[in-house]
Amino acid sequence: MADVHGTRWLILGPIACSTYCRPPSTPAEGSGGGDNVFLVTANPGTTHTAYSCAYYDHEGIVGNSPDEVLVAARDGALRKTKGTLLGEKRIEVEGYPALDTQESAGSERYDSRMIVVGKRFYIITAFARTKEDREEKTVQRVLNSFKILRKE
Repeated sequence: MADVHGTRWLILGPIACSTYCRPPSTPAEGSGGGDNVFLVTANPGTTHTAYSCAYYDHEGIVGNSPDEVLVAARDGALRKTKGTLLGEKRIEVEGYPALDTQESAGSERYDSRMIVVGKRFYIITAFARTKEDREEKTVQRVLNSFKILRKE
């Protein structure tokens, strides 16, 4: 467990990646194969919204434009949750291409920030069971707390 900016993050370790956030050059959904995904969850002192941060490295990302990778990840997330895109915004995080999305799946709400850094793909997600449970200020605080640490 780590404490970052007042938010407790639980490191769950490497897990096998499903097709949730595959870059375009990887096998189609259901065809197997899996990258190691490193997943971390957070508890920012609220019971209304759950947070996670995951990343994985994949050589196939390098052969695609960051925009293709972000669009494929967004579309994969929508397929996986059977969700509807409510909004999206192209941004940069520390100079790297990124995409913020908001989606609904039934009564559930998801806010995600996806970032492409070379062959590494990051996704930070906030999950609320209902629209009323979504805490906009906390969601933005958690998304904005993400920093890419450079090797020295």
